[in-house]
Amino acid sequence: MDYILHLILVFILFGSARGECNRSNGPSGSTECVLLWPYYNKYQWATCLTDTYIKTFTKGRNRCRDTSATYCWYQCMVEMNNLAEGPVYDNCTCGADASNNVTTQRPVVTSPIPNWCFSPSGSDCSWYKECLEKRYPCQEHGNSYALDYAEKFCNLYQDHYKEFNNIGQEWIDAVRKCLQVKLVPILRPFVMATCESIRQQAFESHSGCYLHPDVGKPSICEIGGVNWARIFWTVKGALIQDATATLKQMLDVVEACGSEILSTGMEKIQMTFRQTTENVLRDLNQFAEGISEQIASQMDWYRRGIILFGYPTLTSYNRNKRSADNKTDLFYINLLIASKSEFDLNANSSQKVNVSAEATSVAKAIENGDARLQIPEGTEFTEFSLCVDYSCTETSLQVKPAPPEKKDRVGVNAIMIIIIVCSVTFGIALIVSVVVILRKFNKC
Repeated sequence: MDYILHLILVFILFGSARGECNRSNGPSGSTECVLLWPYYNKYQWATCLTDTYIKTFTKGRNRCRDTSATYCWYQCMVEMNNLAEGPVYDNCTCGADASNNVTTQRPVVTSPIPNWCFSPSGSDCSWYKECLEKRYPCQEHGNSYALDYAEKFCNLYQDHYKEFNNIGQEWIDAVRKCLQVKLVPILRPFVMATCESIRQQAFESHSGCYLHPDVGKPSICEIGGVNWARIFWTVKGALIQDATATLKQMLDVVEACGSEILSTGMEKIQMTFRQTTENVLRDLNQFAEGISEQIASQMDWYRRGIILFGYPTLTSYNRNKRSADNKTDLFYINLLIASKSEFDLNANSSQKVNVSAEATSVAKAIENGDARLQIPEGTEFTEFSLCVDYSCTETSLQVKPAPPEKKDRVGVNAIMIIIIVCSVTFGIALIVSVVVILRKFNKC
């Protein structure tokens, strides 16, 4: 690894002697077609970047060979493919070595973007609009990660920055920078990405940025339960489009840290469902959202200052579950609930809520039939559990939902009798009328 790192640094040193990349002034983002023989045997693109960006993007693995330089060339095969020597792939070749579907000329960006876009600091949330969205105008196609989600997410941190302690603020700064830095490669003029691939790549970078945002910066595992809980519920409360995937990622990352999520003052509910027909639910996330809204509505949670997040899982680690429950036709809807005034920094209410008591109340309501869930035909609601830990390996309470309400057969029968009597009466009246008309006709 040290040998490979040394080679990467040597390449950057050689590249710095070429083209327009002044060691002090850059400019950042300028490109050059270079041949780095003998480590590569084909021409490839290189980009003038800041040493700070290179170290952030690679988590300290790479940097400019000249340690006093602010700018240096960074070759495509390292940035895009993490290869310090060997072949040059089609996504990096240029000049005479460019493949048939790659231009051999210096690429031209149809929407020019400022030089600062290529070395973001993370402190400016307009990067998503002025850089990413300008390079790839996805909003006009209704699929803009930059404006639908990322810019709002970035500003949300900024709006509540002072409400986090020092380590929380340090993590926020590092994460905002990491999320932008991870998307810089697709700004390269020789890269063409789709709106969907940008969205996918962006969301895939979130978990890594939460855990290791930058060298020497705290992980989400180190910022404390109150900080991350406030981040989680503030994002949830902002109703940002596509936030559900990020929230679930954040929960999974924190659980992987070994942190106990529920120790911060939240409660988790797990509901077990069984598919009784072959009509499999196509969208479990939508089903989870529907179940969450039904419970929140029936328990009047929103008005009383309780926030919740619902998500599906296909497995349960509950040791109290019967072995018969380990079937593929089972799935689980999980609800995480908390006090809005305690964790959602967007909230104006100071109303305190005992979420443990609320979790017990909804369990009793489900058991007694005071709260009933409307679920699709072919789906059975089998169990309601209060979890002791986030993985639900142990439960403090398990109840069976009240049996479905029986239809009022007496009422149905009465209606049927009335319909029959009316039909018979109408039929007799019709026959009598016909007879009378026929008699009058015969007399004539």
